[in-house]
Amino acid sequence: MKVWKTMLVLLCCNFAFHAGAQFQKGSILLEGNAGYKLDFKNKGQGSGFKTPYQVNIGMQGGYFLNAGNEIGIGLDWGKSRSYISYYDPFLNQFTQRNSYIANSLYWRHYTPIGGGRLLFAYSVGASALFSQFTGRDFATGEETRYSATNLRIGLSPSLVYMLNSKIGLRGNFGSLGFDFYKPENDKYWSNSFSLNFSPQSLNFGLFFVLNGVEANQ
Repeated sequence: MKVWKTMLVLLCCNFAFHAGAQFQKGSILLEGNAGYKLDFKNKGQGSGFKTPYQVNIGMQGGYFLNAGNEIGIGLDWGKSRSYISYYDPFLNQFTQRNSYIANSLYWRHYTPIGGGRLLFAYSVGASALFSQFTGRDFATGEETRYSATNLRIGLSPSLVYMLNSKIGLRGNFGSLGFDFYKPENDKYWSNSFSLNFSPQSLNFGLFFVLNGVEANQ
């Protein structure tokens, strides 16, 4: 029992006094992330409706220009289910399923918090998202299918905790962006501004840094 207490004290001292991990020029970052979103407010009516959701899985690869700046590329895949209600009494609610794949380019800046293992980061990037939609009217059973393209320029903040010099955890907590959207049969692009900091939307990532170093080295 004393051995376990001693190890716990040493571990706490390590996290309290150990210099934080830092990045260096030329380091390579490899990251995988996953996220989800549940929408309990727009569940729809009737027993046939289920809770809307959104899930996504992504991979990123980055290169550090210096200790605080990273550039990289990303690949994301996602799937969602949503419901749309019309106020017109002659139209009905219908369910819509969406799957997508996206490619992105980004620049990310890191700022240590308190000189330790915790860092604040924000990324600015551009992405091209290609979606496939399937909709079904609950009243008629009729299905519609179409594809769409979404171009996005956005900013996303995150918190990073370095477990050691090479392994880190990232939590993304929202996004701000401009979107340009075009379904396949439309002639013109529509545009919109989005701001999302909802606690229902979470995204977590685990990354590995090649050539990572400790701050006191």
